[in-house]
Amino acid sequence: MLAIVGKYVGESPEKVERAIPYYDRDARLDVKDVLHQIAWYKEQGMIKGDLDGATLIDSRYVVPLPDQR
Repeated sequence: MLAIVGKYVGESPEKVERAIPYYDRDARLDVKDVLHQIAWYKEQGMIKGDLDGATLIDSRYVVPLPDQR
């Protein structure tokens, strides 16, 4: 499959594989990682103001990904 995609986009199967994003088959969200990313963006000055990452995630609809560690 990766070779077929690579043929049509002009890339090697290895590059195609690295470019495919991960999606959880049950559509669960890695909440810890999202919060970590928001904190990182704040540390880099890319998010201004007092933003609480937890307020961005509506827990009524999000199914958290189990802790992988």
